[in-house]
Amino acid sequence: MRFHVLGLGSIGTLVSHHLRRALRVRQSHQPPGLLPLPLSLASQSSSGAHASAWSSYLPSPDSSSVTLHFRNQARAEVFRGTVVEHSGVRSTEAANGYRLEVAGVGQVFRSSPTSAGLPGPPSASASESRSIVEALGYSARPDAIDSLIVTTKADLTVEALQPLVPRLTPASTVVLLQNGMGLLDEVAESFWPVKEERPRFLVGNVTHGAWAKRQEHIVHAGLGNIFLGVPPETMLLAAGPQEEGQSQQSEPQTQPGPLPGSLGGSRQHYTLLSTMATLLSIPDLAAQVTPDWHSYQVRALQKLVVNACINPLTAILDCKNGELVGDEWATEMWWEVCHEASRVFLAMAMRERGEEPDAGPLAADEPLSPPPPRRRSSERRRRRLVLPSMADWSHLIQRPLSGDSSASSQPLLHPSLTPPSLLSTVNQVCRATSHNFSSMHRDLRGPSASSSPSGRGRRVPRRRTEMAYLNGWLCGAGREVGVPTPANDALVRLVGSLTRGGVTGRRREWNTRREEREEDDEDDASDYDEDEMRRDVPPAWR
Repeated sequence: MRFHVLGLGSIGTLVSHHLRRALRVRQSHQPPGLLPLPLSLASQSSSGAHASAWSSYLPSPDSSSVTLHFRNQARAEVFRGTVVEHSGVRSTEAANGYRLEVAGVGQVFRSSPTSAGLPGPPSASASESRSIVEALGYSARPDAIDSLIVTTKADLTVEALQPLVPRLTPASTVVLLQNGMGLLDEVAESFWPVKEERPRFLVGNVTHGAWAKRQEHIVHAGLGNIFLGVPPETMLLAAGPQEEGQSQQSEPQTQPGPLPGSLGGSRQHYTLLSTMATLLSIPDLAAQVTPDWHSYQVRALQKLVVNACINPLTAILDCKNGELVGDEWATEMWWEVCHEASRVFLAMAMRERGEEPDAGPLAADEPLSPPPPRRRSSERRRRRLVLPSMADWSHLIQRPLSGDSSASSQPLLHPSLTPPSLLSTVNQVCRATSHNFSSMHRDLRGPSASSSPSGRGRRVPRRRTEMAYLNGWLCGAGREVGVPTPANDALVRLVGSLTRGGVTGRRREWNTRREEREEDDEDDASDYDEDEMRRDVPPAWR
């Protein structure tokens, strides 16, 4: 099976490294403790039936490869492998264990190993065997992609994905591991307006903490999870693949065969199941499949609000995550963001269930609960900030639906998406990552976290952010359902100013525009004499 990784930042390097390592260890028949599956998957069933069923979809390591996509040839030629450090232990995968491509054009580069004793290149079958989608008859291209794992920044994903679109088929799998919301719809509608022509999508919510020491060399600072969600369009049964005892099939080589009956005989899901089985089999990634799409969305919205609270403020204030903890002004801004997000989520739920989102507690002039009070500086030092409790929201999350007299109706808003719960989650994440710089801080201020012991070193900012998929998404969703989002609007504008160089850069831009306008005015004035100019001015203004 041909795995491709697009985006070699911290998460992309982490995923590609452990993916290549898992295939190498399985190929050498060493007992790595990777198979059949981690306990997180086996625990989803009272028996080992699900685990054994997923294991049957693990691709053959002898006919599998991992291809890394680089932006330019220069970076590909100096690639010397991937390095992951965790708790002082360094793991290395040599460059010749990967296939390298540049800018999606299919040009392959191979590097020689940097030291003796490192794993050798993949077997000949990995480079010569046909892809699964080709064997299944969905593509005649020799460079067709079976599984594409996309870990680029959300704002760069569409641009980076475009050259690879012709190599993806309805039987291919695309895994999106980005922050924020809205990217799945944007990618699908941009490249595959016809639903039947779309590849199988898999989305992931990543909670691992990692930062880059240098290119393709990362420090796995915080162990987390990859929560996988299967969109409804994939038509994959929530129960997973076949149960033990049903007919099983090994990976197709040249002649495709029928798939288990749990997928209705569809061959389009084969790469999806193989991709999921492979990710689930790697303990270091700690991947889990969410029970259903609703559960995944709730988790994704939680992370959206966490990123919308922490990332912009650390970028604006140029600080680490932990420096926001305990600051009353930061907490007030967090509360406003959480409050607006909950309003938006509740309005979306009401609209989904046929209720009017502009009634009752959603009215703009009737806040759901009061914001935290501002105190004098002496009081701030003596007393902790008091925030509304979950009880203030109990009437919303338990209210029956319109026209439904049953008191056991499902809540309109998940309890974890109320402002107190969201604010508590933001505080927990901020404390757990107190020594880290957020991804948006690195985008705007540069990769300073590892440059010096003080955390203030050489800065090479990217000057682009994912705000359109974080606070910007909340603002857009709020406008759609009629819920104002002034705090998120303000953060979007402030971060937008930083992308143009901050206040100094904006002032320089304004001065340039003013000079251009003055020059245009002088040029226009030179074309008229005084009498002509007076004739052009309305009489009331003379």
